[in-house]
Amino acid sequence: MVTRDVRPGDYATVGELVVDVCASIIPDLDGYADELRDVAGRIGAGVLVWVAEIDGALASTAGYVPGLGPYAEFSDPRGAGIRMLAVLPPGLSLFKYVYDVA
Repeated sequence: MVTRDVRPGDYATVGELVVDVCASIIPDLDGYADELRDVAGRIGAGVLVWVAEIDGALASTAGYVPGLGPYAEFSDPRGAGIRMLAVLPPGLSLFKYVYDVA
């Protein structure tokens, strides 16, 4: 497995991966799907977006929110968080667990 920063050429694929995984457990995404697809917008807001590849194929992605801003779901200025986590099977159980705990 190779982990790395997302590249501009990955944005569309990463956005669709996040939408597909989220839609598999959240039946009605409504307008949230557009936000999930907006990888460039997350990066522009200071979110660090990472991907993992297995044998050259995208396998997972996560956005690291390093502090306060539009993607922060916390109020502590020393806080950080993970957003838009998506993992393809068999790792999908991890995503469901994180969602259930949150």
